[in-house]
Amino acid sequence: MGLGLPVVAAPAAPATAAPTVAAGPDLKDLLLTEDDMPKGYAAQELPGIDELFGAVLTGYDLDQELCPAPKAAAITGMPNEPSHAEPVKTKEKPKKKAESVTAAFVHEDDGVFAMEMLADTGPEIAADMVADTEEVLEECPTVEEEGVELRMSPLNWKSRLGDESAGASMVLEVTEAETELTMYGKMVVVAYGDLSLTLGLIGLREPGEKHLKKIAKAAMRKIEKSSRLSVKDRTGTGGDLRRS
Repeated sequence: MGLGLPVVAAPAAPATAAPTVAAGPDLKDLLLTEDDMPKGYAAQELPGIDELFGAVLTGYDLDQELCPAPKAAAITGMPNEPSHAEPVKTKEKPKKKAESVTAAFVHEDDGVFAMEMLADTGPEIAADMVADTEEVLEECPTVEEEGVELRMSPLNWKSRLGDESAGASMVLEVTEAETELTMYGKMVVVAYGDLSLTLGLIGLREPGEKHLKKIAKAAMRKIEKSSRLSVKDRTGTGGDLRRS
């Protein structure tokens, strides 16, 4: 789903030619660098993170169930399915191996960790990752497991990033017997043509929403500069990052 690490989502842009990265630069060239980040962030090496993110995208399911549903047996007191019933057959969709890259940074003063994940997923998956984020925020914003609770709420951004975007503020509480820890995060998921962009901040203190917005704008400016048409050029309205 879209919560890879999710700005209130705006309506999808009108159907026009999707942006494509101009010939020459690859995805690595579109990632943020220390020069693009706010002062105080230093680049970090995370061995194996590109492969991990790529594996998640390879197994991405457009029809996955995002929120746990109550079992029919628990509601009706009857078996989930008669023994003679045949399982429903669904057509398996081919898996597209999406090219993906990541960048990571840590703030030298407050220890906030920043992560950027960029993938050439194609427009359908990119838009679906935004929609998945919205669905989770609406239908199951709190996730509880033994000793762990994750609470999510939408970011209240008026401007849109890319073609579609959604964001979330998160609080993760770990209350196991030997470990008590609270971490705070903010994340935004953006669909821009064939590209899916996920940006996240996490730390022991709540990262500022304006801080994430500044980084997200820098990321989108860098991506749009390598695209043949910006969102504003294609729609006449959306994607003007200077408005907020």
